[in-house]
Amino acid sequence: MSQTIEVSSPPKWIDTLQKALSLPENKSQVLYQLATVDAKNVPHVRTVAHRGILYPAGAPHLPVFVLSTDIRTDKVAQARENDRVEFAWFLAGTQEQYRVAGRVRVIPGPTHPFYEDAVADLPPALRMMNVQGYDWEKKRVEGYAEMEGGMRAHYCSPLAGEETDEEKGVKWPTSVPKVAGVEDEEDKRNWERGLTNVSLVLIEPEEVIHVVHSSWPNKKTKFIRSESGEWEEKIIEA
Repeated sequence: MSQTIEVSSPPKWIDTLQKALSLPENKSQVLYQLATVDAKNVPHVRTVAHRGILYPAGAPHLPVFVLSTDIRTDKVAQARENDRVEFAWFLAGTQEQYRVAGRVRVIPGPTHPFYEDAVADLPPALRMMNVQGYDWEKKRVEGYAEMEGGMRAHYCSPLAGEETDEEKGVKWPTSVPKVAGVEDEEDKRNWERGLTNVSLVLIEPEEVIHVVHSSWPNKKTKFIRSESGEWEEKIIEA
């Protein structure tokens, strides 16, 4: 059994997800597992932190998931090589899972060598936001500022196992304060160094499977977005 959700209406799955995230039992459920594929078609998965959902103006049917990542990591190269990704988000509080597949774009700071490529040939929702003048740089900086100081420190330190000979033995910061109001020059340098490496990860869903594990048998619903932006909902029989 299937039904089609008209364009401009939010898909049922996003409403269900937002409701689940608002519940106290899911308050701390902000991590999910993101899979990418490298140039040799080998899959790679890691845990990432959810940082919000965006929509183009006037298009609630086109949600975009927001993450932050270090531009130096392998997943960035993999996402540039193959923009098809999928993540699995299990909400333990309500015993439900969202498997979200779609297309990804990684947007670094505007001075980065591949910034122009990153904002070219965008999928529909991101293209619409770009045309509407969405400020990617403002969102990137906001995401960095919202992190804990210890997390910001990771962005201004070498990646694990990739220290140069000159960097070995250097005492790297364990926390980087917000730059606003900071007078210490070293803290300012660390802030800027970390900000250089921060990038936005934007995932535009095209297919979503919602599994309710609290029912028996499990209830599974698939949502597929058409080229016109309509979402088709289909119950998957056990």
